[in-house]
Amino acid sequence: MNLVSIIIPVYNQEKYLTETLNSVLSQTYSNWECVLVNDGSSDNSVSILSEYVSKDNRFVFINSENKGVSSARNLGLKRATGYFILFLDGDDLIHPDKITLAISSFQKNINLDIVFNCTNYFQNTVDNTLYPITLNSNLLNFNDLLLFWGDRIIIPIHSAIIKKDLFDGIEYNCDLTAQEDWLVWLRLFQKNPKTLVLDSVLSYYRKHNESRTQSRSFEEDHFKAMEIFEKYMDLESYKSLLLHQTKRYYKRAYDNANKLNEIKRSKTFRAAFFVKSKLKKFRLLSIISFLSANFFKDEK
Repeated sequence: MNLVSIIIPVYNQEKYLTETLNSVLSQTYSNWECVLVNDGSSDNSVSILSEYVSKDNRFVFINSENKGVSSARNLGLKRATGYFILFLDGDDLIHPDKITLAISSFQKNINLDIVFNCTNYFQNTVDNTLYPITLNSNLLNFNDLLLFWGDRIIIPIHSAIIKKDLFDGIEYNCDLTAQEDWLVWLRLFQKNPKTLVLDSVLSYYRKHNESRTQSRSFEEDHFKAMEIFEKYMDLESYKSLLLHQTKRYYKRAYDNANKLNEIKRSKTFRAAFFVKSKLKKFRLLSIISFLSANFFKDEK
């Protein structure tokens, strides 16, 4: 049986870490190692990691100062000794049969480079599915990933098991704090890998307020990513990317303007505007605002 290296970067995820590591321990495929990379956590994460390292020698611990998720994943890749790579974040989960089913697919077709599966986006418990994340195998190519990422396609990092040699010459860009996974997928698909998508939910992507995607805006990071992408692709591909991104944002702006106009034309909006204008006319609006601010403010 081929060894699978599971790489988990961890930064202050004590609240979810035990559940994540238990999902690793529950794998029906036993020939794995789990490389735990502590990215300078200041909470109780290190104690939890140490507990699992002591109870099962398949867990390997790497301690690092806080340098970000890209650096942590790169450290894990350097330490990994497996034939296959599975990335898993410290707050997400994998199904007990995830590795077993992927390895079975690799064994049936030795030409495969990546095996994907479906993912559920969930909150609190895996039974509370917010929506499924499915992959269209027809879009799993360099050109479609380049143009339609975040629109028609998004790939959760833990939905894939990847042959390690596909990462030769590739690592996560530590200058990016967003879109770093998109760049890695693009570089992997520049190698034209053979892929398979399993029609089963085998990974679970957790929504919570502390996650990166919920706690910050990525506008600045997105434009920074566009600058960095230039050195990883040919000129025609880069021009296609910039042109498509421009069209995409113009379309969104146009759609949002139409939605705003529809709201303004609605009876509800016009009624509210009429009431507001009358209140303002009789100087009641400022009085209502004053009373609201002073008598209905939140208690501390």
